[in-house]
Amino acid sequence: MQLMSQMMQLPLASFVYGVGLLIRTLQDVQNTVVQSFDENRIGFTPTFDAVRLDQNAFGSTAQYEARRAAAKSLSHPHPLTQKEIQAMVQQDLNNDMVKLVEYTIVSVARGNEGALPDGSSQVVFTERMTSEAFAAWRIADYTANHPIEPDATKFLRVYYKVLESWPKEDLRYEEKRLVKEDKKLDVLEKIANKV
Repeated sequence: MQLMSQMMQLPLASFVYGVGLLIRTLQDVQNTVVQSFDENRIGFTPTFDAVRLDQNAFGSTAQYEARRAAAKSLSHPHPLTQKEIQAMVQQDLNNDMVKLVEYTIVSVARGNEGALPDGSSQVVFTERMTSEAFAAWRIADYTANHPIEPDATKFLRVYYKVLESWPKEDLRYEEKRLVKEDKKLDVLEKIANKV
């Protein structure tokens, strides 16, 4: 009798197991569809764990922190605030603006960590530049004026902060301003002659 009841329960247990498996499969499909929809709607947004956060790959601590914050926000359900976005944009060197940048050249050589003497300054420039190009430019300028071992340059890093940036003025701004004023004077003279 007991054997007969167990035989009757076997198909029922198989059915319940199959339904549970079907529900998990449908949930996985639903999650995949939702994720695919989100990626297609707003572009690919990797999670925080999927983003490589190797500081040396970014060339500067400021850029590393900005990208780290951006990566964290991607895995967080709330979008970046306008202030956070503006802070990341302000650290961008790869734009057509006039940039005032404060920087410090740092040695990370074991036993010799620290800021280099005369390695802190400010610079104004207008060229588009990646953070790696900026670091190379500042290190090359420093080594041209301060003799250091050639092997020591691989231990140098550049920390920078964009203090302020402004739109470029037109090269012929003054000429164009004078032409506009001349046109205004011509109009005023015509009006005065008519009166």
